[in-house]
Amino acid sequence: MGLFAKKITSAALAATMTLTALPISAFFVSTTVAAEPTGSGFVYANGTRFMVDGSPFYYAGTNCYYLTFKSQDAVDNVFKDAEAMGLKVIRVWGNLDVGVKTGTTDSEGKPVFTNNNDGPGEKDGIYFQYFDKDLGKPVTNFGEDGIKKLDYALYQAEKHGIKLLITFTNYWDAFGGMGQYVNWAEEIGITGLQKQDFYTNETLKGWYKDYVSGLLNHTNPYTNRKLKDEPSVFAWELANEPRCKTDAQCKDNILYNWAKEMSEYVKSIDPNHMVSLGDEGFYNKPYGYYNEYTTSNYAFYGAEGVDFEKLMTIDTLDFGTPHLYLDQWGMKHTGTGQDDLLWFKIHGETCA
Repeated sequence: MGLFAKKITSAALAATMTLTALPISAFFVSTTVAAEPTGSGFVYANGTRFMVDGSPFYYAGTNCYYLTFKSQDAVDNVFKDAEAMGLKVIRVWGNLDVGVKTGTTDSEGKPVFTNNNDGPGEKDGIYFQYFDKDLGKPVTNFGEDGIKKLDYALYQAEKHGIKLLITFTNYWDAFGGMGQYVNWAEEIGITGLQKQDFYTNETLKGWYKDYVSGLLNHTNPYTNRKLKDEPSVFAWELANEPRCKTDAQCKDNILYNWAKEMSEYVKSIDPNHMVSLGDEGFYNKPYGYYNEYTTSNYAFYGAEGVDFEKLMTIDTLDFGTPHLYLDQWGMKHTGTGQDDLLWFKIHGETCA
């Protein structure tokens, strides 16, 4: 995965190392001079660079999908290894959504949930959000088997000089994500929703905002700081790889409108941390735009309802995150070896 800071004249490309099953991507930064955070240790975008306390912030990073649900020993080992490798940023899940809490446990003593979007829901008995039948809404689990796992990861990150890029939800089914919100809606009689309704349904948007607000205002017991005040947070990511296929060619700007609303909401609570959308960097170009290698590629013509160029005009998004799946997206190799470089080159030009 990579990060592109908005409005950049040369690609401030992070040397990210994908040690887990997440995409290659690059981060790009903004020439718009952002307000410097009020506290110390926060990363912010300024010109063509990420900055910390007035100095450029250069780093290598990785993804680690299991960092927020494994044992403390496992987490400790990840950070020790990451520090030894010189890694400075790790991208992790900030969501682990399950279905309806039943109050029962399975043969291994793990909590049982119904109407899950991702298998049994919990991961090693850990879950961050569940649906409470009595309250008629999702509830955040701040306990030892919940958000305290993220708290500990942030605590260890600070000890090892590492910062975390944290997602709020997932377009895909892993860890519950947007599909779990749709399942929760069924519990209160809102039926017939699709995953893409996550961006427009007011009930689902309200639940998302409740989770974000609760998370940002939560006090980490290991550091005695609210998460919105944690310098070990690199940035918040609104979602992992959001798409909106029902808005092909972005006729209704559904994803743009959602990203604008939610990034403004996050910034209203936490003005010190950067915010990114977390999309894959798809374009909304005319069909056939991508023709340098005699192929028309769907990543360029709006099929997924994503318009990277338009999204990068949102003031409350600090950087872009184009992902790279050469084979899956049909970017044909012609012997030049430039397909991947072209993808990043085009995104760099967009952010210039």
